Amino acid sequence: MLIDFSTLEEQKIPCFRGGEKVTAARMFVDPLVKIMSGHLEPGASIGMHTHETNSEIIHVLSGDGKVICDGQTEVLHAGSCHYCPKGHTHSLINDSDAGLTFFAVNPEKPKLGGNAMSDCLFCKIIAGEIPSSKVYEDDLCYAFHDISPQAPTHFLVVPKEHIQSVSAVNDENARIVGHIFAVIAKLADELGFAGPGYRVVSNIGQAGQQTVPHLHFHVLAGRDMTWPPG
Repeated sequence: MLIDFSTLEEQKIPCFRGGEKVTAARMFVDPLVKIMSGHLEPGASIGMHTHETNSEIIHVLSGDGKVICDGQTEVLHAGSCHYCPKGHTHSLINDSDAGLTFFAVNPEKPKLGGNAMSDCLFCKIIAGEIPSSKVYEDDLCYAFHDISPQAPTHFLVVPKEHIQSVSAVNDENARIVGHIFAVIAKLADELGFAGPGYRVVSNIGQAGQQTVPHLHFHVLAGRDMTWPPG
């Protein structure tokens, strides 16, 4: 199978995973693998993050830089290959005066959870089977713009694990929900609506008007909200 990355849309991701400057990326995703063709300008980095559900291989095509993996520094140059096993933490840093170009491969697509639903709309969006306008992604959650926005800023944040609703949150998956709220706070700061304020909504069940049975949080900003909400 030939993958022509030049035909894939380039994304400019500011402060990727909490790093510095901008990561330029073109991504190929199918149900079994995610491959990123990436570029870091001098001084740019991909922030420290843990691969909780998968591993990652980074192959440097050109340039020099370094990886910090589990507290240890690895010097990279063209031809170097770094491996971060599942459960380990790393960051990629371009500390040189020239660009750093690389491939990053997740041999196993981040799992949607053992109870993932093959007919779930949001599971399919997470897997890349249905297109979406992505706002943010990490190992645990995915954020994308609502196709029927109810405010100037309106996006959804969903866990990659299939959790049906707030009613299905338990001691085992509660940390995912906590992580999602940390992501929402981070995005509010980065997108500039934390100061004026915003609303986070999660609908539960039929009476709560939950239309997709996969836990999701609506984030709305850019206008004054009303109360009661409806």
